[in-house]
Parts: sequence; structure tokens; C-alpha cells
Amino acid sequence: MLKSLSYIFRDKAFFKHFFILFIFVFTSNFLTNLSGVLDSVLGKYSIWYNIVLIAGYIVMFIPYGYSMELLKLNLKDKEGLNALELNVFQNFKDGFRVVVSSSILVLSVLILFVILGFISKLLSDKFGIMGTSFVFTFVFLIFLIISFLMIAMCCRYVIKPSWLNFLDLKSAGLLINNNVAQYFKVYALSALLIIMLCVITIFLTIVLTKIGFSGFVLYNILVSLLWTYLTFVFAKLFAYAVDVDKI
Repeated sequence: MLKSLSYIFRDKAFFKHFFILFIFVFTSNFLTNLSGVLDSVLGKYSIWYNIVLIAGYIVMFIPYGYSMELLKLNLKDKEGLNALELNVFQNFKDGFRVVVSSSILVLSVLILFVILGFISKLLSDKFGIMGTSFVFTFVFLIFLIISFLMIAMCCRYVIKPSWLNFLDLKSAGLLINNNVAQYFKVYALSALLIIMLCVITIFLTIVLTKIGFSGFVLYNILVSLLWTYLTFVFAKLFAYAVDVDKI
């Protein structure tokens, strides 16, 4: 499992695979963060703010699609050391598809939260803070369950692509049940890496954004390097979480 942290460096075409993916990750991050700058200058109703923001999201479809293909490769060959060639058009299509598929889950959760918000208001009026606390606890549990199932759902998606894949919580749970201990180890390590990324990102934001535009560019470079590296790490790490033959 720890091979996930270093296998990419043993790839025969490491610099090529890493640099090409980095270009797209950097471009997406730069555009989305630049839209934040334009927001403070021009406002959210500016056409340039919206164009730059949408362009940043669209470019990210390519890394998303590439990560799914890389996960599929690693599921079928956990001990493999080589990455894939990036195919811009195919990866874009795959990225668009997985974003739409996962958005169905996001939309479903948002609808559920609206309903829970209404229930929270009713309980708050009747039971006070205890009613509200109950709803917030339930919301937290929903987030926790979905985050725990997400690795299994991603693995199922790349083997059996489906628009409704991320709503099939039962199948994801059954897949985890085949080896709960191993899955939990992968989940814990993944969570630790994400927390570290968040901490580093916040630190870089505090330090580099004070420098001006050069700091803004450097921030995007460093964060994009981390994201690119973790794309390769998670594509290998997730493959250790489940048994592909059980999907």
C-alpha cells in the first residue's frame, strides 16, 4: 500500500507523464483562482469572471478523466509501475461523464439537506437547540458515510461506468465488506493525505498571497504540483482498497 507514495517515480516516463498532467492541473487552478481575483475587482456579475471560472472547471475535466483511467489500470494491475499516456479528448469525455455522475449524488444530497433544514426549523421551534443539534448530527453522519464509501464508489465506477453509480450506496458497501480492514487502512491514509494537503494549501495561501502577483503564480504552481502528485498516489492507493474481481 505504501508503494502508492513512490511508484510514480519509478515510471520509465515519469517526467513526461507528470509534467503533462501538471500543465492541465495548473491551468485549471490558475483560472479558477484568477476568477476569485476578478471577483474582487469586477464582481461576480462580470462576464470575464464567469468565463474564466467556467474555463477553469472545464479544463479540470481532463485530469478527472485521466485519474479515472489511471485508477482502472491500477485496479487491474496493482503492482504495475507505469502510468498512462494522457489522451486529451478521451480524458475530457471521461472527466465530463464522471463529473455529471457524481453531480447526481451532490444534487441528491443538497435536496436532502434542504428537507433537513426545513425539519431543523420545525424541531428548533418545538424543542430548541436539542432539535437543531439532532439534525446537524444527522448531516454530519451523512457526510461521514458518503466520504467513507467514496473510494469504493470510484472503484466501481471505473470498472462498471454508470450515470447512477454514485447513488448505489448498497453495492459500494458490499464491496467494502469483502475486506473491511484493508479498506479502512486505505481510507485513513487517504484522509491523512487530504488533511495534509489542506494544511499546506492554507499555509501557502497565508504566506504567498501577500507577495502579489508573483506569489499568486507561485502558489498555483506549488499547489498544482501537490495535486498532480496526489492524483497518481490516489489512483494507486484506491486500487488496494477493494478486490476488483468482486466488482
